[in-house]
Order: sequence, then structure tokens, then C-alpha cells
Amino acid sequence: KAYRYHSRGAGVTLVTTELPEKEPSSAAIDRIRAFSVISAEGKVLTDMRITLKNRLRPALLVTLPKDTELRSSLLDGDPVKPSKNDKGQLMLPLRRSKNDREPFTLQLVLETSLPSLGLFGRARLALPAVDLPISSLAWSVRAPAKNTYSTLSGAWAQQLYAGEGRWHRPVVR
Repeated sequence: KAYRYHSRGAGVTLVTTELPEKEPSSAAIDRIRAFSVISAEGKVLTDMRITLKNRLRPALLVTLPKDTELRSSLLDGDPVKPSKNDKGQLMLPLRRSKNDREPFTLQLVLETSLPSLGLFGRARLALPAVDLPISSLAWSVRAPAKNTYSTLSGAWAQQLYAGEGRWHRPVVR
């Protein structure tokens, strides 16, 4: 609105309030690509590659699923040693992206122990949780060939766009 005053004693009062402090997003995960192989004995090896950009964050917080151990972690091919916080989450060190635009890759190799699948076993697989939003997630799972598999199901958090899930059955001759 605009006001016009013609008298000498006119004045304008302006009231301001502070907005709450909000930290700008300093990192973003562009893509997670995971490859898991299940053995008949119930061991699962997962190679998880996280491609992300980082401006300010010193570490990525990762919560491992039950009965899962971190076997190795690499940051752009160089080994990195994670630490744990007071909540038991892994703190994986990050580096800054060049020019705030160039992504880098964090690679994790995980081992999970499941009960033996047997003939009618049900495997419940989970990927580690990360503390940043993920733009794209792709997960390939290789299961023992001697078993027969029915449907693939999953529980995903609410998201704006959901991709697709496919189930491939080997050709039996």
C-alpha cells in the first residue's frame, strides 16, 4: 500500500520481527546405488554407493540395520575410518565438493546375517538409513537360484515420486 501525507507532522511507524534461524541445506544425496547378494546360508553382502554434494557438513550419519556390520568404507576410492556418535550411528567423514557443484562418491560394503533361507524362508532386507534426503535410489538383489520366489514387497517412506520395482525370475528348463 502507498500513503501520501501533506502535513509536516506526519510519520510512519515500521514494525519488524526476526525470522527463525534456519540452517541452509549444506549437502544433498543425488543417488544411492546398492547391490546385494544373498547366500543360501543367510549372509548378505551389500555394496552401497552414495553420490552426493557437500558444502559444509563434516560427516554423514548412517544408521545400520539390525545384524549388519560395516566391512569397508571408501571416499572417492580412498579408505576412510568412520566413528560412532552417542546414539550408535556411524559418522562417515565427508569432503567438500569442488565449486559446490561436483559430486563425490562414498562407497560402503556391508555384511548382514539373516537366518538360513531354507526352502520356504523369508528374507527381510534393509538398507542403512542416512540423515539426508535422497533424490534417487536403485537397489539390485541377487538371491540363491535353487529357491522359488514369489512377490517382492517393500515399505517406503512417503515421497513425491516413486520409481518402479521389478522382479526377474530365472528361466527354468
